Amino acid sequence: MLSYTIFPLGDAAATLDLGNQIDQELNFRVRAMQKWFLDQNLEGVKDIVRGYSSLTIHYDPVIIMKTNRQSGFSAFQVIKNKLEECAGQAGSDLAFDPPNLIRIPVCYDEALGNDLRQISKVKEIPIEKIIDLHCGIAYHIHLIGFLPGFPYMATLDDRLNIPRKASPVAVAAGSVGIAGKQTGIYSVPSPGGWHIVGKTPIKLFDPSLGQPVFLQNF
Repeated sequence: MLSYTIFPLGDAAATLDLGNQIDQELNFRVRAMQKWFLDQNLEGVKDIVRGYSSLTIHYDPVIIMKTNRQSGFSAFQVIKNKLEECAGQAGSDLAFDPPNLIRIPVCYDEALGNDLRQISKVKEIPIEKIIDLHCGIAYHIHLIGFLPGFPYMATLDDRLNIPRKASPVAVAAGSVGIAGKQTGIYSVPSPGGWHIVGKTPIKLFDPSLGQPVFLQNF
């Protein structure tokens, strides 16, 4: 049975939380739940936001109350009931769409992966081994956030697990970083605290395109 909690997020949003953890199976469930809500096309729902293991529904309380007046429920209770219905299906028959495999070219030259030497020193692993460990597995995109088009991807090999930097530094667009058990790609120039291991020429965010985000999280 799927374990979860539902709570209000202010007076115009509700969150269903499956445990506040980075877990691929839970992320697939949340992804399926997000799709279920999108397919419902519920009047008054303004946005459906997926996290690592949570789903947040942003809604217009006035419209929700107006369209569900006969139920006698508050706007939050209406959405909560829908989340419970969705969670019930997510624990049983909600379909998980198979993920697409996308290959991202990365240059691991030390001039671009400017933290490789420091990672090697801290983890006591040769740079060549760091590169092999980083590019040797497929990563799951848990969510897009922080920057437009920035993918939070897991799970990094345990041998590369390293805390974020104590202070952020300037990071170029396309830089590939690691922090904790995740890896990510900076989509635009930004201050950042992840350790940079390389760079990709792929443009992850281009506002001139109809679909500006290269990598999608659903």
